[in-house]
Amino acid sequence: MNEYQNYQGVSAYKFKELDKIETKLLNSLDQLPFIATDSKTYAEMLYEKIIKITDKVKLYTADEGDVKDMNDVLTAWKDYVIIYSPKIIYGIDFNSE
Repeated sequence: MNEYQNYQGVSAYKFKELDKIETKLLNSLDQLPFIATDSKTYAEMLYEKIIKITDKVKLYTADEGDVKDMNDVLTAWKDYVIIYSPKIIYGIDFNSE
């Protein structure tokens, strides 16, 4: 359970085995997860798997993603699975009610 003050009561998971991560993610796409990775390659691999299931997915890495989306993430990210590498981890607030 995520114990940080801003998101108390919001589930957060940390896995060490990639197969467990992928299974959990692919089974929860209807919940529109935000997927943070520290690997561009892994982010791209997840994107390729998810895009086969739903076209409501956006990928942000050093080479991918529309920078203009950062101007209004509440609109740009609404109803999408978001996958990102460290490119956007800092400075974006997506607090959708």
